Amino acid sequence: MGKREKNYMFAIVAMLLLLAVKSIFLDGVNDLNAEEKDFSQYVEQTIESSEKWALNKSDALSYKIVKIKKTNEEAATIIVDENEKRSLEFSGHYTARVRKYILWILPYGDFSISMENVKEEE
Repeated sequence: MGKREKNYMFAIVAMLLLLAVKSIFLDGVNDLNAEEKDFSQYVEQTIESSEKWALNKSDALSYKIVKIKKTNEEAATIIVDENEKRSLEFSGHYTARVRKYILWILPYGDFSISMENVKEEE
C-alpha cells in the first residue's frame, strides 16, 4: 500500500470516527421543558407503534429525536396511550424532527411528526 492509499485510509477512518461521535453524542435534543418531554414521549410511542419492519425489531435501525419546536400557540390535547385513553394538554402545537440511523451511527433519513399524527418523509 502506497503513501496515497494510506492517506486515504486515514481520512476515511477519521471521518467515520467523527460521524460516530456526532451521531452518538451530539445529535438529539437536550434541555427540554416539561411539555417538550411529554411530546417527545408521545413521539417515541408513535414511532414504536407505526414502525413494524423486521429490521426495526432487530435494533439494526434506530431513531433519535433531533429537534422539537412549537409551531402554533393554540392550545391542544392529544391522546398519548390508546389503551388507557390518557390525554395530555399542551399550550401549543409541537412538531418533532426524527432522524433514522443504521447501526446507531449512519444517518439515512429524516421525518417529522406533528401533534396531528402526520408523518412527513423528507
